[in-house]
Amino acid sequence: MDFFAIYVVLEDAWYIMPAAVLVPLKGHFMLAPSRKGQKYERYLEAWSLLRGPAAGRPQDEEPETGSSSVPDPNDVVRARLQRSMESFFYRLSGKR
Repeated sequence: MDFFAIYVVLEDAWYIMPAAVLVPLKGHFMLAPSRKGQKYERYLEAWSLLRGPAAGRPQDEEPETGSSSVPDPNDVVRARLQRSMESFFYRLSGKR
């Protein structure tokens, strides 16, 4: 089964969605991680889908590291994207 991993930058949230769900939508969908009961909520942080049915529930998030200084906004975006990719591979690996 094929999946899309979609990162919502402003919400710092991942959706793991089956291609069979997304492809027919032809790019016409809205993701709103902060809204309870949204249509695609079951795919929010659904990392277990990538590990298969025997893997169980999604893993807990690893702790974030941060800085108390206020960096350049471009650095903030780059750092957030870097953390998101690290998080993606961490969760995909199934490590605790």
